[in-house]
Amino acid sequence: GMVINRFSSHGVTIEGFGNNTVEGCFLGVDLAGTLSRPNGQAGLGIFDSRDNLVGGFTAASRNVISGVQKAGIFITDPAKSTANSCC
Repeated sequence: GMVINRFSSHGVTIEGFGNNTVEGCFLGVDLAGTLSRPNGQAGLGIFDSRDNLVGGFTAASRNVISGVQKAGIFITDPAKSTANSCC
C-alpha cells in the first residue's frame, strides 16, 4: 500500500481499462491514520472503468480513506463502471 495525501485532485484515479486493485493504502491521512491530510477531491475516483477491487478481506488489504474534501470513493457512469468491488 501507499500513503497518498495532499493531492490537489483525487488521491487515486482509475480511468479506462479496469481490473485494478487498490489495497493497504492510507488516503487523505498520515501513515498512522490519525492526522487528516486531505486530498482536494475524493480519496479514490473510478471513471468509466470496470472490474476493480478496492480493499480486501484481510487486515493488510484494507484501505484507510478519510480526511477527504469530497467522497471517500467516487464511481462515475454506472453503465461503464460495472463490477467494481469495495470491501
